[in-house]
Amino acid sequence: MAVSVCGAAGCLNSDAEPETPPAVDPENSPFKIPVQANRTSDFARPAQRLVVEFDLHRYTAPRGVFTANDSIIWKIVSGGLPTSKTTLHLADSGFRAAVGRESDRKPLADALADLRDKVDLRSDSDRLIPDVSRATHFGIGQLASPLITVFYQNGEGRVVGYDFRDARPRFFLTFGMRVDNLREIILRVVPAVEEPPGPPKWVGMQGGGFQQVQ
Repeated sequence: MAVSVCGAAGCLNSDAEPETPPAVDPENSPFKIPVQANRTSDFARPAQRLVVEFDLHRYTAPRGVFTANDSIIWKIVSGGLPTSKTTLHLADSGFRAAVGRESDRKPLADALADLRDKVDLRSDSDRLIPDVSRATHFGIGQLASPLITVFYQNGEGRVVGYDFRDARPRFFLTFGMRVDNLREIILRVVPAVEEPPGPPKWVGMQGGGFQQVQ
């Protein structure tokens, strides 16, 4: 939560002499802040070292296993995203996401174990210690075709399409800690498609001439 405090001061022209405010006794001032005798100093607290780890579990299944509306996955993990606008934006671009609770872990693991007996379900797990200064990325499998066309809805509501060759789908993770509670993590997940630079090509420069760039 961000709190903005705005103060305004004005001045009126006056020929009268300003009144001298009465003297205030510092000990009896109504604005005196009481001192807590039993307050622990911030410098007296023991130092803590907090480490953030990401446990990533990736599951791949045939088309329709996870995306169907009646999928058991979305019945178990039903926690919504922070805003409905984010949920709708992801849905327009072909993504679905939810936030689970600690109590969802065992039912979700049981449901995935049951799916292994019915469909070709593949899984992979990673444990990462991310760098707070840069994004952590992980792949989500290989593309079926060397050429893929991706359509998504941008922030302005327009549908945009791009062609990618020999690209890799990834998720980028960044995180931050809340100032008031360092044990609460703000996580940001961004889907991306990374395309290799490809062969160099000649591009005209502003100052004249041409230069090969990736």
